[in-house]
Amino acid sequence: MEITVKASRKYVITITSGFSEFYGKVKPLLNGEKAAVLFDFNTYALYKDVLDEKTLGVKLYKYVIPAGETSKNAENYIMLLNKLAEDGFTRSDALITFGGGVVGDLGAFVASTYMRGITLIAL
Repeated sequence: MEITVKASRKYVITITSGFSEFYGKVKPLLNGEKAAVLFDFNTYALYKDVLDEKTLGVKLYKYVIPAGETSKNAENYIMLLNKLAEDGFTRSDALITFGGGVVGDLGAFVASTYMRGITLIAL
């Protein structure tokens, strides 16, 4: 199912029932050579093997932060910016947030500010 949001910039929200459909939707959005996936410890323990380089067709980096609201802080924000820089991310690369709440909020802020904005894919 797809929902088109008409805000200052139009975008599409895609809702899928499983990962096989997800891969087909996400792959075309990955224009660069790399993607980072941001997890918290809980989602990482359950889903660390769901996303892989072969399926997505890009070099994949996995970043994990502690679960909970206290992880939404300046220290983790700076750490994630530094990780992206150390791993050589460019404006054409992407950040995938795996999970809502803290991971979604922090990841969206990181993606919107790293190099004046990189692609954000929220799961």
